[in-house]
Amino acid sequence: MSFDNAPQGTPSGIVRQIGSLHCFADLSPALLEEIGRNAAVVTFAPGDSLVAGGEFDGSQLYGLISGKARMVKPAARAGDMEVYEVKGGDVVGLPEFLAFGTGSPNGLSLSALTEVEAVILQSGPLKTLLSTSPEVAATMLRHVAHRLLAALSGPETGAGPERRIYQHLLSLVRREDGRFVINAMPRHAALAEKCGCTDREAAEAIAVLIDNDVARREYPGLVIDDMPALRAACF
Repeated sequence: MSFDNAPQGTPSGIVRQIGSLHCFADLSPALLEEIGRNAAVVTFAPGDSLVAGGEFDGSQLYGLISGKARMVKPAARAGDMEVYEVKGGDVVGLPEFLAFGTGSPNGLSLSALTEVEAVILQSGPLKTLLSTSPEVAATMLRHVAHRLLAALSGPETGAGPERRIYQHLLSLVRREDGRFVINAMPRHAALAEKCGCTDREAAEAIAVLIDNDVARREYPGLVIDDMPALRAACF
């Protein structure tokens, strides 16, 4: 799609959406607003193509605010393809952008599985911001490093129940009014079913966060007061 034809929002209007993306979640509102100056929010219907096969060139990144999409890209072995499901909070094209800049050779495609609300980010201005803002660079690199470590752990090692619970909670966190919150905290039974553990393990994992001042209850949700600690607990 052409960025020029995308609906434009004021920087203040999309700061919250950009802050919901995991790789930007720790940034200040001022930096989120700076990123928003070269971004647009676009809604896609189920089945729509966000990026057609072979058209991804690194000039734009696609941050999912909500919904799910299917990403297909060439595998290491010639002729093979890898298929991934991406969801709200993920930024498609970020590793390629950090590795190759705006001239990524990756041939990935991206299509909406459900209705998807996405932030379209222009890579050129973001690349400039990376060179002038150590905070932005450090936050993005830390996010990619965490993802890499999680991938390297492999399915055989598996995460323990506590870590699975924290990873799921991290996926639910949203930034609102300068705070990190989970607006509708799942019940222990629902959390246990989602993470493959017992109700007691789910309750104990939440209690550990609260006892260590990482999080606090604000019914019906949860406020995360120490996001770095929650992220560290996930890996």
